[in-house]
Amino acid sequence: MHLLGEKREILQSTVDLVQNNLNLEVIYGDTDSIMIYSGLDDIAKATSIAKKVIQEGLEVFRKKHVLVFISSLDSIEDEISLLNSIYERLQENSKESIKGFNKEDFKILWIPIKCMC
Repeated sequence: MHLLGEKREILQSTVDLVQNNLNLEVIYGDTDSIMIYSGLDDIAKATSIAKKVIQEGLEVFRKKHVLVFISSLDSIEDEISLLNSIYERLQENSKESIKGFNKEDFKILWIPIKCMC
């Protein structure tokens, strides 16, 4: 599986959570975000739902060893290439251990940041 496939898998699990556990309608989804229709006019209630979705969506990372990469968007192709090579290495023999840790217990969280300087 490719890094983007992992990203889609996490996004799909968030969609499933929203639809099945919170009984809300997902009205849009793409490679990195979803839009939820709550039917609410109350901003406080809508914010509460958003916080719950974020909390539940991050739960997948709580059960893993997370490799966090923070980078700019300046050389995005290089970053994707680097992260893909790390991801693919983790997928090879995923039951294998690295210094006592199972490869399958790792997740990659990439946070690209656009400089607003």
